[in-house]
Amino acid sequence: MRTQSSTARANITRPLLAAIFGLAITFTVSAEAAAEKAAQHIPAGYKLSEGGEINGDLNGDGAEDRVLVIQGTDKNKFEDGEDRNMRGILILFGDGKNYKLALENRQCLSPDNGGNVQWDKPGVSVSIKKGSLLIDYQYGGCGTNKSYNFRYRNSDFELIGFDWYICGGMGQNTKTSVNFLSKKKSVKVSGKETWSNIEINEPIKLRDIADFDEFDVMERIK
Repeated sequence: MRTQSSTARANITRPLLAAIFGLAITFTVSAEAAAEKAAQHIPAGYKLSEGGEINGDLNGDGAEDRVLVIQGTDKNKFEDGEDRNMRGILILFGDGKNYKLALENRQCLSPDNGGNVQWDKPGVSVSIKKGSLLIDYQYGGCGTNKSYNFRYRNSDFELIGFDWYICGGMGQNTKTSVNFLSKKKSVKVSGKETWSNIEINEPIKLRDIADFDEFDVMERIK
């Protein structure tokens, strides 16, 4: 026989569980609806790349924005069974209800290599951290990496930081870091670090980079 206390607990628990379950359903539906609204901005002839949806606040308004990594669907660009269609980036600013296209660069990222990182087929990751959009390139061989840090400034996405790591022979590893805000460059070779000032003619904008594989940051600074 149930006691009065157990009956009371059941009367409290059931509505609470129902409320939690209801919130979970609402959250799931809202997340799916948001994803569908974001997907409406994918242009014809492109698809969402696998794992290519990143959420976070990029313009500092407190609302969740979305970055979509898209890839072309041209069947003529398959080589030996590999999809060599270039990938690109869409940045969507959210207001809690809808999304507005803030940036579109359809061809700037390397094709998806399926995790098989090689020198001519780099691995690419896109993430949001502390309000910045990070694009990381990892090349095969000895382990060369390039990391680009973009921030929403002056109504556009400008490059504010760049790190370049080269694994050389005989332990001669080199890391170059460029801070475009302080206009300083650090070069560290096997633990010895040297700082210098740099000159920049104009901001480097994400929308203007045609292909990260061909883009050389060091040519843009003095």
